[in-house]
Amino acid sequence: TWETTAWRARGEAGTGSSSLVAAMMRGEIATPDVTSRWDDGKEKKELETWEIRKLEREQKKTEEAKEKAKKDAERQILKDIAQAEKDKTRRIKEIKAQLEELDALKDKDWDELTEEDEGRLEQEVSLRAELAELDKGAS
Repeated sequence: TWETTAWRARGEAGTGSSSLVAAMMRGEIATPDVTSRWDDGKEKKELETWEIRKLEREQKKTEEAKEKAKKDAERQILKDIAQAEKDKTRRIKEIKAQLEELDALKDKDWDELTEEDEGRLEQEVSLRAELAELDKGAS
């Protein structure tokens, strides 16, 4: 006949075997003093000379990159200023040319003017104001 026994967890009383973890949990064995699984109690080792040199090279590269970016930004600002000056002088020339055309329109008799000519003559005040503003900024 077969005797059936109920299932028992390993390490239970009566089986004769016990696990190390179970013994520690029961307090029969002292637990290790290590606080971390990866902390083997050794002090942190110093960096090797090649590691130090590598870190110094990386730091130097980042500093050079920052300096280059700063110089590029300054150079771009100067280019923008020069371009703004060129645009301003170009706009002044355009306004003066338009004013000369308007002066030619003023020489026409009132019966020779078209509605388009009258509209352009009305722009004269705004063109002169813009020219004065640009000249003031250029001085």
